[in-house]
Amino acid sequence: MKLLTKTTLYIATLSMFLFFIMGIIFFQVLKRISLMELDRTLEETRRDVMVHFPLILEGALRHLPGIDSLTIVPGPA
Repeated sequence: MKLLTKTTLYIATLSMFLFFIMGIIFFQVLKRISLMELDRTLEETRRDVMVHFPLILEGALRHLPGIDSLTIVPGPA
């Protein structure tokens, strides 16, 4: 086998190996970033629920931000 052919095979093999390894590393980094973002979002949602849950249990829905409520009070009959 000629030297140029051997060198080309070595370079191609090394390139394929590095491409495979870097693909795995890139996937793991993206997965970690996605999970960290998901955890942050879930933590914010949990915090909001913990703040507003006692209000929901008390029936004070009109004090919740972002909820328009209409209270119907029966008048004298």
